[in-house]
Amino acid sequence: MVTVILGGGFAGVSAKLRCRECVLVDKSDYFINTSKLVDVVEGKNPEYCKIKRRADIQAEVISVNYRERKIVISEGQLHYDKLIVALGYVQDVSRIKGAEKFGYRLSTMEEAMKLRELNRKDKTAVIIGGGSLGVELAGVWKGKVKIVEGGKGLVSFLGSEVSKYAEKKLTESGGEVIVDAQVEEVKERELVTSQGTIPYDVLIITIGISPSPLIKNSGFQNKGGRMLVDKYLRSIDDENVFGVGDCAVGNDYFWPMSAQIALQSGEIAAQNIMGKNIEFTPKQEAVVLRIGQEYFGTFRGKFVQGKTASLLKHLAIINSNFRASLSNFTQLTAPVT
Repeated sequence: MVTVILGGGFAGVSAKLRCRECVLVDKSDYFINTSKLVDVVEGKNPEYCKIKRRADIQAEVISVNYRERKIVISEGQLHYDKLIVALGYVQDVSRIKGAEKFGYRLSTMEEAMKLRELNRKDKTAVIIGGGSLGVELAGVWKGKVKIVEGGKGLVSFLGSEVSKYAEKKLTESGGEVIVDAQVEEVKERELVTSQGTIPYDVLIITIGISPSPLIKNSGFQNKGGRMLVDKYLRSIDDENVFGVGDCAVGNDYFWPMSAQIALQSGEIAAQNIMGKNIEFTPKQEAVVLRIGQEYFGTFRGKFVQGKTASLLKHLAIINSNFRASLSNFTQLTAPVT
């Protein structure tokens, strides 16, 4: 039986660790821990973000035909018996007029290095999006910074206590937070919002996170682009296909896009492919943010800050990096036609 894993991020690597005979397909021999790209913008070593792991087949995934159990990759075609789709997310800002022309993003090392250079020049930055990435990026920006958020507060998914704390810390450090502001258009050096026009030197967009377009393009039933799966992580279209991590979501339940849950889902899918029948119960144990050198967030639903939060953050990074590196010890091949 040939089992193929598409995507070598946290979910794909987690599946590979549990199912060593699975064939991992990815376009590179490392992946980027995107949560650490903020550190690169701040000035830290770029290599810190790279998690090296070996792909059994190094190629780009073009399409999946689940009816014929066929995958088209840049090197040819693969046929499979079982498939785990772990293709993660992309950032799509096309719905904001002018965003692609005038805005910067932060999802690749190249983008991080560009922002790193701009950060050294004492530029005024406007950040669209008050989620985790936007908040942490504002916390390391050396010049003046404003966050523009369309909702009621920053990191609102973590609850009001964390949201208020994040806003307090940013404003104390000289930042400005603008909430309930809908972005209407990006112009050169001007951001047009429902609350008026905001000038900027550098505009950084942290919203528009979307699942891999391959899900929709391959004909899988989806919700917001995420493959719909049952409680065992099987695609509702085909029981031989499993969806994990950021590119999938439960047919009647939800999980957020996060490395923790990606790791969990990859492991469960691999076990179910090997004959188990385990229901997936996503658990978001800890979410920790950093503004400057101040760590804070939630652990099992409770607010944490200071040394406790810092320890949780660093333990999570060590654990995920270590697990990813373990995949280097096994390499398999599958016939490419």
